[in-house]
Amino acid sequence: MGAFSLLKEMPEVRQYAEAVAAVFDAMPDSPSIVSASILSALEGRYGDHHSTARTRGGELWINTLMTLYWCFRLGPVARRILYLDEIKQTQTTWDIMQTIDAFRQANKSIRSRTPIPDVSLHRRLSR
Repeated sequence: MGAFSLLKEMPEVRQYAEAVAAVFDAMPDSPSIVSASILSALEGRYGDHHSTARTRGGELWINTLMTLYWCFRLGPVARRILYLDEIKQTQTTWDIMQTIDAFRQANKSIRSRTPIPDVSLHRRLSR
């Protein structure tokens, strides 16, 4: 199902797009970068696409996951973290990264990390 058919077939998507358009019309000098990126993803855009002048000169990574809203209850999710007690002892982002890496090293059954492909980087390198 293409992005344009989503706008036609899903009233929630259409209503979101209409609401964002109304806000953009009311505040033309400061459109939301997040909402603009979500709309771009809904339109089927990918990679370094700029639909607002606010992002020009920078680099974006528009992707299909931007169309998803994820909501959850923190308590049940936190209880599923197998290294929660170790994380509670951390102080910095670096400490968290080290704790997660140590857990991954001790549990070889966890699949290896796979980087998210950077299409814009590939495009720059192939020039």
